[in-house]
Amino acid sequence: MFINQAIVAIIFRLVNFVIIVALGAYAFKKYIMPAASILMAKKEAEKELLFSQQMLLEYKQSELDQLTKQEAVQSENFKIKIDAWKRVTDGERAFQAKEHSEKRAAIAKKNHKKQELREQMHIQREVAKAVILDLQSYLPGHFEKQNVGADYISSIVCFMDERVS
Repeated sequence: MFINQAIVAIIFRLVNFVIIVALGAYAFKKYIMPAASILMAKKEAEKELLFSQQMLLEYKQSELDQLTKQEAVQSENFKIKIDAWKRVTDGERAFQAKEHSEKRAAIAKKNHKKQELREQMHIQREVAKAVILDLQSYLPGHFEKQNVGADYISSIVCFMDERVS
């Protein structure tokens, strides 16, 4: 019986092992598998969400890159326009400065001529005063002689006749 007892013990061990494996498989299928599938579904949903967020961020990044390029082009265009405007204003400013200096030179020249005319008028007045004073003292003595006045008037009349003819 010893051999039979060993066989029965082996069979019971096998049956116990099969029961334990079946209970383990049942417990795994009943409790662990649904929790694992839920966890896997959550992970998959999270993965999909992250993927969609990545796609959205990549799209936004490409939009931002395109917007940056457009703004760079616009800023370059603005720079060109500002440079052109600056050249025009510099040219206008130079033209106005030249015109202003020409006006100043013309005014200075005009003032110089006026000053010269004033000086000439002053000199003429002074000379006229001196000549009048000299003539006032000299002419009465000169015309006291008899024929001097008549000769002077006849020379003036002859001079005027020559001019008219």
